[in-house]
Amino acid sequence: MKIRLFSLLTALLLICAACPALARSSQKTAIPLGDVYPVNAGDNAWFEVPMALDVYETPGSFPVIGVVDPSAEEQLAANAVFAHIPEGLVLQRGDMDVRGFMEEGRLVLSGTEDTGVSRVIERYTINDLPAVRVEMLGQGYEMIWVGDCGDMYFFMYPTADEAFAQTIRETATTLHLVESRTAPVCNPEDYIWTDDETGVTIAGYTGTATRIAIPPEIGGKPVVALNDAAFYEADVTWVSVPDSVTRIGRYCFSGCTLLQTLRLPAGLKEISEGMLESCMRLYALDIPEGVTSIGEYAIWCNFYLTELHLPASLTDIAGFNFVSCDCLERFTIADGNTAYKLLDNGKVLLTADGKRLVHYCAYQSRGMYIVPAGVEVIPAFAFGRQESLRTVIVPDSATAIEGGAFLSVMYLQSIVIPASVTSLGRTRVILQDGILLPSPENAPVDVTISICVDAVIIAPEGSAAQAHAERFNLIFEAVQAAENTN
Repeated sequence: MKIRLFSLLTALLLICAACPALARSSQKTAIPLGDVYPVNAGDNAWFEVPMALDVYETPGSFPVIGVVDPSAEEQLAANAVFAHIPEGLVLQRGDMDVRGFMEEGRLVLSGTEDTGVSRVIERYTINDLPAVRVEMLGQGYEMIWVGDCGDMYFFMYPTADEAFAQTIRETATTLHLVESRTAPVCNPEDYIWTDDETGVTIAGYTGTATRIAIPPEIGGKPVVALNDAAFYEADVTWVSVPDSVTRIGRYCFSGCTLLQTLRLPAGLKEISEGMLESCMRLYALDIPEGVTSIGEYAIWCNFYLTELHLPASLTDIAGFNFVSCDCLERFTIADGNTAYKLLDNGKVLLTADGKRLVHYCAYQSRGMYIVPAGVEVIPAFAFGRQESLRTVIVPDSATAIEGGAFLSVMYLQSIVIPASVTSLGRTRVILQDGILLPSPENAPVDVTISICVDAVIIAPEGSAAQAHAERFNLIFEAVQAAENTN
């Protein structure tokens, strides 16, 4: 088995090093907590990789991901492997190497300290799942095994480069399973709560578990609500809210920067104001059918959210919801929704009447965007993070462009604004040390429509756009003058 393990490892590493064409298409996106980006390792597993490293998929008998330091002089010295061996994997002819991995993983996870192939260095938990780090004897590699009721996940990496090895150890601690068969902690004693004749309202979480299922009842009464800020900045990674809950308060999960999976109750009617603000690692959000509104700032700074499905019941999305959703690639809408519509394969979201451009998703490749005819309002922060977009042309149906509408268009060169736009820059935010914050007085303040100091506002003489440009010292060019230079 020792020879088989070494042979398979070498083959996997060579494939990783030799197959740049297999590089994953996921956008690398840095987040404030660290210079890392999320890797979707199959349908169920995610982990975070430093921006300096590359990630490759490799063919094999079971799902395999390679993590490579492209700057390393010796590729095999800085080339790790992640893999998932599901319980009940049916081995095919020639899969003896896989059988060796399965036997080794089961031995160390069941408590064996020395298998003859590997020796246990430490036992610990990763997201409340059992984990074991082992030295592969005489081979110059370590493995980290993670178990989930029969399913096994492992990281394998060489130890010749200690800095790279430590990076992979840290990467392994970010492993997150969207669905786990290991039961989450469900302990009523971990909560601060009040009750009345309708049931229990949870006011706070005092437990230490990171994967939790909120109890459906406490003290013989159903849990019906989560209070404002009940889980504010809690160190949880996976949360299931029982279907008995019908109300989740304002900023309930705000600042839960480790939260990656959230299961919402079927009877929820509202995603309340700021409910998921700064949940920077939330990979996906399933909004239950029956939810009718999403409050202001509800998903502000959800960096890792890649796709958002809107239920048929949804009728209102309040402002400031997609600021710093830098990985959001597209929306989908359930059949029967009459409030919203999509353009460009889900990359542009508008109200159903076409009068309000709700959001233009991040990282689109086009250099010029012509806002659809009929749009009247371009709201604050309507455009997600853009590196390619250089020109935006606003239609003459538009009457208002709110402050910060083009905040994330990093290299914007020109905005063509018609005379029909008479309202610019009025929005309820303030700037503090370059950081956008909600205005504490909730009073409208004037904010420039663009932070790109070199961008040119092209509009008619005497228009509101010209006045705005002059007020904020933006470059202005009259329509006629612009036309003469073409």
